[in-house]
Amino acid sequence: MPAEWQTIHARGQQTAAVWQQFAPAFTVGGLTLALHSTDVGALPGAGQARETQQDQLDAARAARDGVMAFVRDLSIRMPRRLEGELAAEDALHLDIGDVRTIEPNTLTTIEARGQRVVSLWNKANAARAAAAPPLPALLIGTTTAAQFAAAVADLAVKEQAVEDARAVLSDVRSDLRALSLKVDRNNKRWFAAWEGNFPIGTPEHDALSQIDTGGGPTPMPTPVEIAFLFSQGGGASVLIHYAPGGGEHASSIVLQYKFAADADFGHDVPVEPTPQSVGDLGFQGELVEFRTKATNATGTVFSAVQSLQF
Repeated sequence: MPAEWQTIHARGQQTAAVWQQFAPAFTVGGLTLALHSTDVGALPGAGQARETQQDQLDAARAARDGVMAFVRDLSIRMPRRLEGELAAEDALHLDIGDVRTIEPNTLTTIEARGQRVVSLWNKANAARAAAAPPLPALLIGTTTAAQFAAAVADLAVKEQAVEDARAVLSDVRSDLRALSLKVDRNNKRWFAAWEGNFPIGTPEHDALSQIDTGGGPTPMPTPVEIAFLFSQGGGASVLIHYAPGGGEHASSIVLQYKFAADADFGHDVPVEPTPQSVGDLGFQGELVEFRTKATNATGTVFSAVQSLQF
């Protein structure tokens, strides 16, 4: 199924062809064939810019999520490993307890726990170096404290890259939407003016049959409302029931969620047939808000926000 801008582009090409063939000097207000052709010709580039930027955002998210998973995993495993190494009376047990006060369930808490683990790891290595006889620096698998610290520092960089890519995508989406609506309006203005200017039975009027008038932007998509949310698996996942009838005219529908510490809905999951199970995303112990986002070339709509305490 073609995207909305592609349908508008095809009608624009048909319009320009008839215009050029029969009356290239014809104008509609201040709109000329050259101006309209320029706008029509710009649509494929604007559409490609959106797809390219979406790919860049997806790549940035994948890179960030990979670092998040690594930091989260090591921030859990390192205290466990160190705990097994320590004597029962070792004061570092207090530091381990301090690390464990942070549950690594969100980007913010994963980064915060990672920073505490870096400090704990460095402190443990210093104590091991001062032991008699000295002990080697602690490794978790093959990972060193320095490598883990670099990953924690890189997490903020990767998240900034996601936000930068998201901002650019918003701009190119807006540009494509504005250009699509402009071309669509001018296609229709030209059609009405041309139809009124040339009598029925003339070649100019008959040429209108070459133009597909079924195109143009669809109505705004209808929201996909969330009917029920259920925590399952001890808070490890959520079962979502969607209300029937939503999502009409949408070219993309995603489920978005945010944790209490998040500024906005920064997590997207494709909507699947109801009921949909979403899990292994760090919901345990969190208050999580959910909504759906339905999009097409005309615009975007969101469902009502539903909250669930896991």
